[in-house]
Amino acid sequence: NSPPPQTLKTHDTKGEFTVLVHARGRRTRYHYPYHPFDVVGWDGYVYPWAFHIHDFQPITGKIHMPPPIHQ
Repeated sequence: NSPPPQTLKTHDTKGEFTVLVHARGRRTRYHYPYHPFDVVGWDGYVYPWAFHIHDFQPITGKIHMPPPIHQ
């Protein structure tokens, strides 16, 4: 098991913050009066912060897969 985060870091800075979004070949600027990371949330998952490599096992190691998976 991976440990859950002990604290959640927040950014409560006020000011003028510009976020540049690049999507579908276009750029759009969004202006916020608060820091864009001024959020707190945790859905219970612990990735990508902590993942022990010895806990990783590919799907072919867990269950038997049909022959095309090995080719």
